[in-house]
Amino acid sequence: MTRINHSSLERTIGSLLRQENNKDLPEIIRNRSAFCREFLELLINKDDFLEKNCPFNYFYIIRDFDDLLNRGYENDFEMFYICCARFLGEYIFSLKRKRMVDVFTEALWHRFIREKTDSFTEYYRELVEYVQKDMNVSILNFYLGSNEYQAFLKYEELAKDVEDRSFKFNIKQQEKIDSFSKLLSSKEETVNRLALQLEKQETAFNFVMLNKGFANILSKKETSKKITFCTLFLLSLILASIPLVYVIGRLFNVLNLQEVIISMSWEQMLPLAGLEFILIYIFRVVLSHYSSLETQIMQLELRQSLCQFIQSYVEYAKDIKKDDKEALDKFENLIFSSILSNSDKVPGTFDGVEQLTNLFEKIKK
Repeated sequence: MTRINHSSLERTIGSLLRQENNKDLPEIIRNRSAFCREFLELLINKDDFLEKNCPFNYFYIIRDFDDLLNRGYENDFEMFYICCARFLGEYIFSLKRKRMVDVFTEALWHRFIREKTDSFTEYYRELVEYVQKDMNVSILNFYLGSNEYQAFLKYEELAKDVEDRSFKFNIKQQEKIDSFSKLLSSKEETVNRLALQLEKQETAFNFVMLNKGFANILSKKETSKKITFCTLFLLSLILASIPLVYVIGRLFNVLNLQEVIISMSWEQMLPLAGLEFILIYIFRVVLSHYSSLETQIMQLELRQSLCQFIQSYVEYAKDIKKDDKEALDKFENLIFSSILSNSDKVPGTFDGVEQLTNLFEKIKK
């Protein structure tokens, strides 16, 4: 692609302006210099002007025209003048084709049209006559042979081809959409099935965790029961040892215990009796706590047993709750109620002290 050199263009315009104003030159030379200068001023700051508006002459003479600009138009001024006229004539033709009018460029073009061929050297007369009369026909033929015009001639064929391709493309796209929709439907069914299974697993997991919670509580209660049982056993030994020592002393006179026991006054026996009563009270409290643990363990075992069939029971109860909304109330109250410990039967902390106080007051009297 040949580009017009701007420095050469400006230099040529300046040279033409000096030549135009040189009174020593013939008038025809000065007029042609003005013609070329005015045409070249159209090209200032427009790199693609000739390529876009004058494709015919750009294709055939752009190299010659560029050589004349760069090497100096003075060597062949007539040829340079004719090249400018050719480009200007095609530019006017393109404006008319676009239904546009430029009065100044048309006036400039008519100045060239009015020139007589005999004013040129014999070598260029046929070329000038061709530019003035026949060049537009050549330009038209050039345009008709271009790709743009061929596409215009084949518009219906191309339009039909595009329509067919568009129809085939739409069919393929619709097939892909249908296939994708089926895939989405199958995936949706799979997701829904997995979601249902996951929901069931979550429900089962919740009951497993509930059962595990009961198991943890049950384990703690079992440990507490063992400790309480050991405490009861120890208290039983202590309580039994006091009267046992007395009986052994009376019957077998072991280590002179009989004399020691007989020599003891009731005042000396009083602390021992008080200790015995206190131990009996503590024994009652621990025994009550042991019974409470038994009750709690039984309730926890019951809850664990119920958790094993609660899921099936809830599914079965869905139909029942349609008629009776309170169908599961007793079941839920049993499962989620607090664990009873029978605390109302456990003796108060100071009950044994009050009994001991009453006993002491009777002995003093």
